[in-house]
Amino acid sequence: MLGALFLGRVNKKKNKKGDPCSDLKAQLEVAQSAHGAATKQITLQELLIAQLQKEIEDVNGKLAGKVKAHAKDVAGNIKDELVKQEKSGVLKEVVGVAEEAKALYDDLSEKYTQAKELLAVLKARQAGFADEVREREALFNMCIQGTALASRAASPLDSELLSGDNSDIMNRVVHFEIHVDDPERAMKFYADVFGWTFMQWGERKYWMVMTAPKESTEPGINGGLLPRSASMPHGVSGANAFVCTVQVENFDEIAKKIIAAKGAVTMPKYALVGMAWQGYFLDTEGNTFGIHEADVNAK
Repeated sequence: MLGALFLGRVNKKKNKKGDPCSDLKAQLEVAQSAHGAATKQITLQELLIAQLQKEIEDVNGKLAGKVKAHAKDVAGNIKDELVKQEKSGVLKEVVGVAEEAKALYDDLSEKYTQAKELLAVLKARQAGFADEVREREALFNMCIQGTALASRAASPLDSELLSGDNSDIMNRVVHFEIHVDDPERAMKFYADVFGWTFMQWGERKYWMVMTAPKESTEPGINGGLLPRSASMPHGVSGANAFVCTVQVENFDEIAKKIIAAKGAVTMPKYALVGMAWQGYFLDTEGNTFGIHEADVNAK
């Protein structure tokens, strides 16, 4: 449903503009630019944090060195009773150096903490931009798929249907959806049997199904695949949804692929006399679908 609605919106725009995907492309470029800028900010922030860390280490080293040097002086002066007055001054100097170094250390530590907090904010922002880029890419790619489908429609009737130019012929099937228990398993099944490709819609658990490459000139429609929202009917029952049939070049070869991919036969191959060979199968998710080989000699 999402794909069909999206395709309709895209092709309505086409009536107003030469390139129906130009707006989506511009939005994608904006999102990519924002993501790139966020990535650069993170790099600069990480450099700043590394510099602050080095300065903190330097301060620690200098503090330790100065305290050690002055402690030596104090020890030497304690042994010399003639300079008892200086002992007090040296101790004060040691305390002063320590306090100064500690103040610098505390200042650097605060800056370091703030820099780390800002880095976390920047990374969260970058992740948001990354999500937006992925979603914009999915929408743009779907738009390209949709316009390609419209441009390769099999007849003037199909072309008008997909472009939305004629509201009198808007009652034909333009999109299908496969509801599954295991999306990865189902995508592997359809990829192995028919060579279909899949593209996830942003972060949603919804995959666009491309039944043919962009450059294909064959008529057909694309669809969607998503997790099943309710359990399958139990026991023996008939199909409770529209059943899609896929046209193939060789019925027997595809039937073998279906079985090899862990599908099952529900209605064996039979002849539509003088027209084609037809049969029905179950995919790995228990969904019924048909395959159809055109053959005028079928009997």
